[in-house]
Amino acid sequence: MTSGSLIRGTFLILVMVSAYSSRVESQPAPVSTSTAISLFDGKSLTGWTKRDGAEHDGWTADEESLFRKSGGGDLYYKNSFRDFVLYFQWRIEEGGNSGLKYRVREYEGHGWLGCEYQILDDSVAPDANKSAGLYDVFDPSSHKPIVRPGEWNHGKIVVCAGHIEHWLNGVMTVQATVGDPRWRSAVAESKFSGIPGFGENREGRIFLQDHGDPVWFRNLVLIPLDCAEYWPDPWGYYPPRCNRRVYRGWTWSLPPCCR
Repeated sequence: MTSGSLIRGTFLILVMVSAYSSRVESQPAPVSTSTAISLFDGKSLTGWTKRDGAEHDGWTADEESLFRKSGGGDLYYKNSFRDFVLYFQWRIEEGGNSGLKYRVREYEGHGWLGCEYQILDDSVAPDANKSAGLYDVFDPSSHKPIVRPGEWNHGKIVVCAGHIEHWLNGVMTVQATVGDPRWRSAVAESKFSGIPGFGENREGRIFLQDHGDPVWFRNLVLIPLDCAEYWPDPWGYYPPRCNRRVYRGWTWSLPPCCR
C-alpha cells in the first residue's frame, strides 16, 4: 500500500467515525424530569383520596404504612403520571389479595382500569396470577421470589413510553412492550379482551386496590422520566428500545429508565 493510499484510507475511517459519533450523540437519552417524589409522608393520607377527591376513611396511616383497615374502595393518588420508576414496599396477610394499579383511566362502559402489579400471598394464589405479575395479562417469571404472608417485599415498576417492567425483591418478573403483537395477544386472552386499547394510554393515575383484605404499603417513591425518545442500537440495526445498551463516548450504559 502506498503512503497516499494509507492517508486516504485513514481519512475515510475518521470521517465515518465522526459521522457515527455525531449521529449517536445527537439522540437524547430518557432522563429524570425532576427529583424523586415521595408519595407517602409516613404519617397521613396527604395526597391520597377516593377517586372523586373525597377523603377516604377506609385507609389509614398506621406505623408509617398506608393500611387498608376497613374497606370503602380503592385509594387513589391525587396526580396523574406519564413515565416513571416507582419504588415501594408492601406486605400482605395470609390468603390476602391486593394490587397497585398504574396508568389508570376511565374506559367507557367499563369503569376505571389500568395495568396492575399483582399483590398476593403466593401460597394460595393460582399459578396464573402470582404476585408481581401484570394481572391477567402477563404471568411473572418462573424464577421470581416467593411471597410469604407477613413479610415486607420490595416492589419496582418501570414505565418508559411503551416499555414496562415489574420487579420483586431485586428480580425482574415482567418485561413487556405495550401495543406490540405479544401484548395484544395476551390482552386478547385476558379479561380485558373486550376493552379496545386496554393499557395503551401513556398517562394515568395510580391507586392501591381494596380487594377486601388487609394490606400495607410504605416507602412509595416515584421518579418521573422523560421517555419521549429512545436511543437506538449503536449501528441502528434494531428498533429503538429503552432496554438496549447505548454507546456514549467509549463506554456502554443503560438509559436511566432501565437501571
